[in-house]
Amino acid sequence: MEHRVLTDARVVGAAKKWEAVRADMDKESSLAVRLKVERPPTLVFLTAQGRAAGRHEGYAEVSDVLKVLRVAHAQAAPQKSQKQSNLKQQKRAAPNKSSH
Repeated sequence: MEHRVLTDARVVGAAKKWEAVRADMDKESSLAVRLKVERPPTLVFLTAQGRAAGRHEGYAEVSDVLKVLRVAHAQAAPQKSQKQSNLKQQKRAAPNKSSH
C-alpha cells in the first residue's frame, strides 16, 4: 500500500495539505491507544488540533484513500458560525442601492 497507493499522483495531490507521519504502533503504543488503532495498517488523518478527521483500517486502494481524504477535508474545514451565515444571507437579500 505504501509504495503503490500512497505514491499515486491522485492521492499525493489530494493529500498535499496533510503532513504524513509513519509510526510503528508496537513502539508507539501510547499513540496507538490515543488514536484507537487496533490493527495495522491504519491511516488516520488528524486536524491541526489533533482531532481525527478521517480514518481507514486495513489495506486500502487508491479509491479508499481518496474517499477518506474527502471526508477528512470536510471535517477539517473551519465551520462557519450561525452568525456569519446569517450575515452573508442578509447581504445577499439586501437591495443594491448603488444601482439607482
